[in-house]
Amino acid sequence: MSGKLYSPLAGCYHASKHALEAWSDCLRLELHPFGIQVVLIEPGAVATEFSHKCLNALRRIQRVHRTPL
Repeated sequence: MSGKLYSPLAGCYHASKHALEAWSDCLRLELHPFGIQVVLIEPGAVATEFSHKCLNALRRIQRVHRTPL
């Protein structure tokens, strides 16, 4: 899901997930003539601290950018 849904400060993470989707799509086409199937399993939401950490980092960056030099 992270290849299609995005959150602030997680660009590299989401880009890697999108790359995995593209790679599996290409691999599916390449291996089809040999009768090999490629399946990408995309689990739903999992309870982790990932989004909270990203949002907290975004808040810290916003505070820094509002601070006069």
